[in-house]
Amino acid sequence: SLKLSGRMIGLMGSTIGGNNDNPRGFFENRTIREQILKPNLECAGADPLGVWTLPDLDRLSPDPLLRPRVLEILKRQGHDGSAPWGYKEPKMTLTWPLWLEAFPDAMWVIVDRRPESIVQSCLKTGFMRRHSCDAEFWRAFVSRYRERLALLEGAATNVVRISADQVLDGDFTDLKSTVERLGLRWSEACEAQVDAALFNRA
Repeated sequence: SLKLSGRMIGLMGSTIGGNNDNPRGFFENRTIREQILKPNLECAGADPLGVWTLPDLDRLSPDPLLRPRVLEILKRQGHDGSAPWGYKEPKMTLTWPLWLEAFPDAMWVIVDRRPESIVQSCLKTGFMRRHSCDAEFWRAFVSRYRERLALLEGAATNVVRISADQVLDGDFTDLKSTVERLGLRWSEACEAQVDAALFNRA
């Protein structure tokens, strides 16, 4: 899915808008996050915010209702099943086995940023800085997330990794290819939504 003028090409449902930390918007489905993803983390004895105690992927509590509940939420938010839909949420990194079981044919799109770039972003973002202002804390955090993403890539058959730096440098080759594989339409308006000034590129 692509950000376009504050909306989405391909349905994401009702998503979170922007603020001072992210003026273009977060584009995360609040209902799915609050009603499904966070409770899954809590059931695993993990931090529902996905920062402190992280779950053991092998000990996640099964959620056989994940698929029908997600589809019902999207239906209530206007998705009629005729278009591709997506869900963007960093904390899926911590519960991906549940989602892989529920949606085995899904395409997983990992936006790869350099670790130090992510660390600097956490240090400059208000809602992340509330947890810690220590760069070493965030380096360990990034490392644990990257370990789980590597496991996802080894388990799922349909994973695409896109370099954020490549996109920010104006090379949309991989992003455009992924969009077209998803059955969505690429246009110059998509490129216009990329603003390198909004990213920390340490």
